[in-house]
Amino acid sequence: MKHEIDLMKIGNIKSKAVLKHYSLNKPLMNGNYLFHYLILTNNLKGIKLYNHPIFRLNNDGLNGLMLAARDKKYKILDYLINKYKNEKKIIFQRNKKGMSFLHYMNPNEKEYLEIINNNDINWKELFQSYSTNHVSGLDLLFLQGKYSVINNLINKFDFNYKSFLSQPYHFSLILNSNLKSNMVETLLDKLEEKDAKILTYVDDMGYDISFPIVLSEDFDTIKYIVKKRGTHLDRYSPIGSNHIFLIAYKEGIKENNFKIAKYLLEHVMKNHNFDETDMYGNNIAHFILKSRVSTKRGDYDIEKEILSRYKHW
Repeated sequence: MKHEIDLMKIGNIKSKAVLKHYSLNKPLMNGNYLFHYLILTNNLKGIKLYNHPIFRLNNDGLNGLMLAARDKKYKILDYLINKYKNEKKIIFQRNKKGMSFLHYMNPNEKEYLEIINNNDINWKELFQSYSTNHVSGLDLLFLQGKYSVINNLINKFDFNYKSFLSQPYHFSLILNSNLKSNMVETLLDKLEEKDAKILTYVDDMGYDISFPIVLSEDFDTIKYIVKKRGTHLDRYSPIGSNHIFLIAYKEGIKENNFKIAKYLLEHVMKNHNFDETDMYGNNIAHFILKSRVSTKRGDYDIEKEILSRYKHW
Protein backbone atom coordinates (compact mmCIF):
# COMPACT_ATOMS: atom_id res chain seq x y z
CA MET A 1 0.00 0.00 0.00
CA LYS A 2 1.52 3.33 -1.09
CA HIS A 3 0.54 6.69 0.27
CA GLU A 4 1.33 10.22 -0.65
CA ILE A 5 3.24 11.53 2.36
CA ASP A 6 1.13 14.23 3.97
CA LEU A 7 3.04 15.35 7.04
CA MET A 8 0.11 17.46 8.26
CA LYS A 9 -2.11 14.39 8.38
CA ILE A 10 0.56 12.20 9.94
CA GLY A 11 1.25 14.85 12.55
CA ASN A 12 -2.43 14.78 13.53
CA ILE A 13 -2.84 11.01 13.89
CA LYS A 14 -4.50 10.52 17.29
CA SER A 15 -6.25 7.17 17.02
CA LYS A 16 -5.66 3.57 15.98
CA ALA A 17 -8.52 3.91 13.53
CA VAL A 18 -6.55 6.46 11.52
CA LEU A 19 -3.23 4.69 12.11
CA LYS A 20 -4.46 1.48 10.47
CA HIS A 21 -4.76 3.23 7.12
CA TYR A 22 -0.97 3.29 6.90
CA SER A 23 1.51 0.49 6.36
CA LEU A 24 3.07 0.15 9.79
CA ASN A 25 5.75 -2.45 9.12
CA LYS A 26 6.93 -1.43 5.67
CA PRO A 27 8.73 1.73 4.54
CA LEU A 28 6.55 4.40 2.95
CA MET A 29 9.19 6.49 1.17
CA ASN A 30 13.00 6.78 1.15
CA GLY A 31 13.25 3.96 3.63
CA ASN A 32 11.14 5.90 6.13
CA TYR A 33 8.55 3.94 8.07
CA LEU A 34 5.49 5.64 9.47
CA PHE A 35 7.22 6.03 12.84
CA HIS A 36 9.96 8.10 11.18
CA TYR A 37 7.31 10.57 10.00
CA LEU A 38 5.58 10.52 13.38
CA ILE A 39 8.89 11.52 14.95
CA LEU A 40 9.55 14.18 12.31
CA THR A 41 6.15 15.71 13.07
CA ASN A 42 6.71 15.33 16.83
CA ASN A 43 3.60 13.16 17.17
CA LEU A 44 4.24 11.36 20.46
CA LYS A 45 0.64 10.18 20.69
CA GLY A 46 0.94 8.46 17.32
CA ILE A 47 4.13 6.75 18.51
CA LYS A 48 2.33 5.44 21.60
CA LEU A 49 -0.55 3.95 19.60
CA TYR A 50 1.47 1.00 18.23
CA ASN A 51 4.62 -1.04 18.81
CA HIS A 52 6.40 0.46 15.83
CA PRO A 53 9.53 -1.28 14.46
CA ILE A 54 11.66 1.62 15.66
CA PHE A 55 14.85 -0.40 15.15
CA ARG A 56 14.41 -0.08 11.39
CA LEU A 57 16.88 2.28 9.70
CA ASN A 58 15.82 4.70 6.97
CA ASN A 59 17.98 5.62 3.98
CA ASP A 60 19.88 8.07 6.17
CA GLY A 61 20.79 5.25 8.55
CA LEU A 62 18.55 6.43 11.37
CA ASN A 63 16.36 4.36 13.63
CA GLY A 64 13.68 5.91 15.85
CA LEU A 65 15.99 6.90 18.71
CA MET A 66 18.63 8.32 16.38
CA LEU A 67 16.10 10.42 14.47
CA ALA A 68 14.50 11.73 17.67
CA ALA A 69 17.95 12.64 19.02
CA ARG A 70 19.09 14.31 15.80
CA ASP A 71 15.92 16.35 15.37
CA LYS A 72 15.67 17.25 19.08
CA LYS A 73 12.34 15.52 19.61
CA TYR A 74 13.24 15.02 23.24
CA LYS A 75 9.86 13.93 24.63
CA ILE A 76 9.72 11.17 22.05
CA LEU A 77 13.34 10.23 22.70
CA ASP A 78 12.74 10.06 26.44
CA TYR A 79 9.65 7.90 25.88
CA LEU A 80 11.49 5.50 23.56
CA ILE A 81 14.49 5.12 25.87
CA ASN A 82 12.20 4.38 28.80
CA LYS A 83 10.09 1.95 26.79
CA TYR A 84 13.03 -0.01 25.40
CA LYS A 85 15.49 0.39 28.29
CA ASN A 86 15.66 -3.38 28.79
CA GLU A 87 16.13 -4.17 25.09
CA LYS A 88 19.87 -3.78 24.57
CA LYS A 89 19.71 -4.43 20.84
CA ILE A 90 17.64 -1.28 20.44
CA ILE A 91 19.32 0.94 23.04
CA PHE A 92 22.82 0.09 21.82
CA GLN A 93 21.95 -0.22 18.13
CA ARG A 94 24.46 1.41 15.81
CA ASN A 95 24.22 2.22 12.12
CA LYS A 96 26.77 1.68 9.35
CA LYS A 97 28.70 4.71 10.62
CA GLY A 98 28.93 3.02 14.00
CA MET A 99 26.81 5.76 15.57
CA SER A 100 24.32 5.21 18.37
CA PHE A 101 21.56 7.64 19.26
CA LEU A 102 23.91 9.33 21.76
CA HIS A 103 26.13 10.45 18.88
CA TYR A 104 23.19 12.49 17.59
CA MET A 105 22.40 14.24 20.88
CA ASN A 106 23.59 17.81 21.40
CA PRO A 107 25.42 18.24 24.76
CA ASN A 108 24.45 21.93 24.82
CA GLU A 109 20.71 21.28 24.94
CA LYS A 110 19.22 21.34 28.46
CA GLU A 111 17.29 18.16 27.68
CA TYR A 112 20.58 16.30 27.13
CA LEU A 113 21.36 16.14 30.83
CA GLU A 114 17.71 15.64 31.78
CA ILE A 115 17.38 12.56 29.57
CA ILE A 116 20.61 11.06 30.88
CA ASN A 117 19.68 11.67 34.51
CA ASN A 118 16.11 10.42 34.08
CA ASN A 119 16.85 7.12 32.36
CA ASP A 120 18.60 4.21 34.03
CA ILE A 121 20.48 2.54 31.19
CA ASN A 122 24.16 1.76 30.71
CA TRP A 123 25.22 5.26 29.71
CA LYS A 124 28.89 4.47 30.33
CA GLU A 125 28.87 1.92 27.53
CA LEU A 126 27.07 4.32 25.21
CA PHE A 127 29.48 7.17 25.96
CA GLN A 128 32.50 4.98 25.29
CA SER A 129 31.18 3.39 22.09
CA TYR A 130 32.98 4.55 18.97
CA SER A 131 31.76 5.38 15.50
CA THR A 132 33.68 4.08 12.49
CA ASN A 133 35.71 7.32 12.39
CA HIS A 134 36.79 6.80 16.00
CA VAL A 135 34.52 9.36 17.66
CA SER A 136 32.74 8.46 20.89
CA GLY A 137 29.93 10.11 22.80
CA LEU A 138 32.49 11.05 25.45
CA ASP A 139 34.64 12.76 22.82
CA LEU A 140 31.62 14.79 21.72
CA LEU A 141 30.72 15.68 25.30
CA PHE A 142 34.24 16.98 25.97
CA LEU A 143 34.39 18.76 22.61
CA GLN A 144 30.98 20.46 22.62
CA GLY A 145 29.58 20.43 26.15
CA LYS A 146 29.33 23.28 28.60
CA TYR A 147 31.33 23.16 31.82
CA SER A 148 28.31 22.38 34.01
CA VAL A 149 27.25 19.43 31.86
CA ILE A 150 30.73 17.94 31.60
CA ASN A 151 31.32 18.42 35.32
CA ASN A 152 28.00 16.77 36.17
CA LEU A 153 28.67 13.69 34.06
CA ILE A 154 32.29 13.07 35.05
CA ASN A 155 31.12 13.17 38.66
CA LYS A 156 28.17 10.89 37.92
CA PHE A 157 29.97 8.18 35.94
CA ASP A 158 33.28 6.40 36.50
CA PHE A 159 34.41 6.29 32.89
CA ASN A 160 37.38 4.14 31.92
CA TYR A 161 39.62 6.90 30.60
CA LYS A 162 42.44 4.60 29.54
CA SER A 163 40.10 2.67 27.24
CA PHE A 164 40.26 4.81 24.09
CA LEU A 165 41.07 4.25 20.43
CA SER A 166 43.03 6.88 18.51
CA GLN A 167 43.04 9.71 21.01
CA PRO A 168 42.44 10.08 24.76
CA TYR A 169 38.97 11.49 25.41
CA HIS A 170 40.19 14.49 27.42
CA PHE A 171 42.17 15.92 24.48
CA SER A 172 38.85 17.25 23.18
CA LEU A 173 38.56 19.62 26.16
CA ILE A 174 41.37 21.72 24.66
CA LEU A 175 39.30 22.38 21.52
CA ASN A 176 36.03 23.12 23.33
CA SER A 177 35.09 26.75 22.56
CA ASN A 178 32.64 26.76 25.49
CA LEU A 179 35.42 26.37 28.02
CA LYS A 180 37.71 29.06 29.39
CA SER A 181 41.24 28.18 30.49
CA ASN A 182 40.35 27.92 34.17
CA MET A 183 37.45 25.60 33.32
CA VAL A 184 39.72 23.29 31.33
CA GLU A 185 42.20 23.22 34.19
CA THR A 186 39.52 22.45 36.76
CA LEU A 187 38.12 19.63 34.64
CA LEU A 188 41.57 18.15 34.08
CA ASP A 189 42.17 18.24 37.83
CA LYS A 190 38.88 16.43 38.41
CA LEU A 191 39.78 13.83 35.79
CA GLU A 192 43.17 13.33 37.40
CA GLU A 193 41.40 12.61 40.69
CA LYS A 194 39.50 9.88 38.86
CA ASP A 195 42.58 8.54 37.03
CA ALA A 196 46.00 9.59 38.33
CA LYS A 197 47.70 8.69 35.04
CA ILE A 198 45.35 10.55 32.73
CA LEU A 199 47.80 13.35 31.82
CA THR A 200 50.34 10.76 30.66
CA TYR A 201 48.07 9.01 28.16
CA VAL A 202 49.16 9.39 24.53
CA ASP A 203 47.33 9.22 21.22
CA ASP A 204 48.20 6.86 18.38
CA MET A 205 51.05 9.20 17.35
CA GLY A 206 52.55 9.14 20.82
CA TYR A 207 51.45 12.66 21.77
CA ASP A 208 50.26 13.40 25.30
CA ILE A 209 47.93 16.29 26.11
CA SER A 210 50.79 18.82 26.22
CA PHE A 211 50.97 18.76 22.41
CA PRO A 212 47.40 19.95 21.71
CA ILE A 213 47.76 22.42 24.59
CA VAL A 214 50.85 23.98 23.02
CA LEU A 215 49.16 24.05 19.62
CA SER A 216 46.19 25.85 21.19
CA GLU A 217 48.59 28.68 22.17
CA ASP A 218 46.58 29.26 25.34
CA PHE A 219 49.32 30.50 27.64
CA ASP A 220 47.41 29.91 30.87
CA THR A 221 46.76 26.27 30.01
CA ILE A 222 50.38 25.86 28.91
CA LYS A 223 51.55 27.13 32.31
CA TYR A 224 49.11 24.71 33.92
CA ILE A 225 50.44 21.62 32.13
CA VAL A 226 54.05 22.68 32.73
CA LYS A 227 53.30 23.03 36.44
CA LYS A 228 51.68 19.59 36.47
CA ARG A 229 54.24 17.73 34.37
CA GLY A 230 57.41 19.85 34.47
CA THR A 231 60.55 18.29 32.98
CA HIS A 232 58.58 15.14 32.06
CA LEU A 233 57.48 17.16 29.03
CA ASP A 234 61.08 17.40 27.83
CA ARG A 235 60.94 14.41 25.53
CA TYR A 236 60.47 13.40 21.94
CA SER A 237 57.21 11.66 21.11
CA PRO A 238 57.85 7.94 20.51
CA ILE A 239 56.37 7.69 16.99
CA GLY A 240 56.59 11.06 15.25
CA SER A 241 59.66 11.97 17.36
CA ASN A 242 58.34 15.50 17.86
CA HIS A 243 58.98 17.79 20.82
CA ILE A 244 56.68 20.44 22.28
CA PHE A 245 59.46 23.02 22.13
CA LEU A 246 59.86 22.43 18.38
CA ILE A 247 56.14 22.90 17.87
CA ALA A 248 56.16 26.11 19.89
CA TYR A 249 59.20 27.46 18.06
CA LYS A 250 57.74 26.72 14.63
CA GLU A 251 54.54 28.51 15.61
CA GLY A 252 56.67 31.35 16.96
CA ILE A 253 58.31 31.76 13.56
CA LYS A 254 54.91 31.92 11.86
CA GLU A 255 53.52 34.48 14.31
CA ASN A 256 56.80 36.21 15.16
CA ASN A 257 55.99 35.55 18.80
CA PHE A 258 58.29 33.31 20.82
CA LYS A 259 56.68 33.75 24.23
CA ILE A 260 55.63 30.11 24.52
CA ALA A 261 58.93 28.72 23.23
CA LYS A 262 60.85 30.87 25.73
CA TYR A 263 58.64 29.71 28.57
CA LEU A 264 59.15 26.04 27.67
CA LEU A 265 62.89 26.52 27.32
CA GLU A 266 63.09 28.09 30.77
CA HIS A 267 60.70 25.85 32.68
CA VAL A 268 60.82 22.48 30.90
CA MET A 269 64.28 22.18 29.35
CA LYS A 270 66.64 23.20 32.13
CA ASN A 271 68.44 19.86 31.91
CA HIS A 272 67.75 19.00 28.30
CA ASN A 273 69.79 16.11 26.93
CA PHE A 274 71.14 17.12 23.53
CA ASP A 275 72.10 13.50 22.82
CA GLU A 276 68.41 12.83 22.30
CA THR A 277 67.33 13.28 18.69
CA ASP A 278 64.37 12.93 16.40
CA MET A 279 64.02 10.01 13.98
CA TYR A 280 66.38 11.73 11.54
CA GLY A 281 69.18 12.14 14.06
CA ASN A 282 68.62 15.86 14.55
CA ASN A 283 68.71 17.37 18.01
CA ILE A 284 67.26 20.72 19.05
CA ALA A 285 70.50 22.59 18.36
CA HIS A 286 70.50 21.23 14.79
CA PHE A 287 66.88 22.31 14.42
CA ILE A 288 67.63 25.86 15.56
CA LEU A 289 70.45 26.23 13.03
CA LYS A 290 68.48 24.71 10.15
CA SER A 291 65.46 26.81 11.02
CA ARG A 292 67.47 30.06 10.90
CA VAL A 293 69.07 29.11 7.56
CA SER A 294 65.85 27.97 5.89
CA THR A 295 63.44 30.66 7.17
CA LYS A 296 65.89 33.47 7.93
CA ARG A 297 63.79 34.04 11.02
CA GLY A 298 64.05 33.11 14.67
CA ASP A 299 64.64 34.44 18.16
CA TYR A 300 68.21 35.49 18.94
CA ASP A 301 67.94 34.96 22.72
CA ILE A 302 66.63 31.41 22.27
CA GLU A 303 69.25 30.61 19.66
CA LYS A 304 72.03 31.92 21.90
CA GLU A 305 70.77 29.96 24.91
CA ILE A 306 70.47 26.65 23.08
CA LEU A 307 73.66 26.90 21.06
CA SER A 308 75.70 27.91 24.12
CA ARG A 309 74.45 24.83 25.97
CA TYR A 310 75.27 22.43 23.15
CA LYS A 311 78.75 20.96 23.68
CA HIS A 312 79.17 18.55 20.75
CA TRP A 313 80.43 20.84 18.01
